[in-house]
Amino acid sequence: DRAALTGSFLVFNTGRSFGQVMGLLEQMKGTLPVPDAIITAVGTKIFLLDREKGHRGTSSGLQWTEDVQWASSLDAGWDLEKVRRAASEVLVELSGDAISWLDDGSEHPHRIALSVHVNSVDLAMHLLREKMEAQGLNFKLIVSGTMEWRYLDCVSSNAGKHAALEHLRSMYGIAVDRCVAAGDSGNDILMLEGENPAIVVGNAQAALMEWAVRQPQDGR
Repeated sequence: DRAALTGSFLVFNTGRSFGQVMGLLEQMKGTLPVPDAIITAVGTKIFLLDREKGHRGTSSGLQWTEDVQWASSLDAGWDLEKVRRAASEVLVELSGDAISWLDDGSEHPHRIALSVHVNSVDLAMHLLREKMEAQGLNFKLIVSGTMEWRYLDCVSSNAGKHAALEHLRSMYGIAVDRCVAAGDSGNDILMLEGENPAIVVGNAQAALMEWAVRQPQDGR
């Protein structure tokens, strides 16, 4: 019910690329509402809707502007070439079919993404963390996905879904208790751990459901 969104500020916060989100909006046109902002690539890019002198409900949803201030804030302690080199070394050490590139930072310069077999996730994280720390890099490792293959994202330490959401919340003066985050996968945990009210949706991945039941049930 789009009427329920009146007066709100709607944000899509996803691990997908901006192009993938645009494709989804086109595919679900008339069903999925156009948001005011889109956070993509696990909190490493933010795009703001051009309301075309109207409001979200009247906008075509075709014009967007990247928040370059957010992007520049992710540079501290991050060196994409060093990150790529560290990840490449991990791929060599885990040679075979256990790990592969998904995104080497060409599209998202503050994130690299790997596909890792579930049996190799812990070792891949250990090796990548060891090599990144040796380079003096500041980063976060985020795992999500189900079944045999998992997503392993490495992002700037200042990035992430929660950090990006907080940036928008502060930018638009939205109180913490009026900012509700909802998620369904492991890469939503940082966002759901914030002080804001949080929702784990009913069809969430098992790992996120397990995390949720371990949290204090204080009504937040």
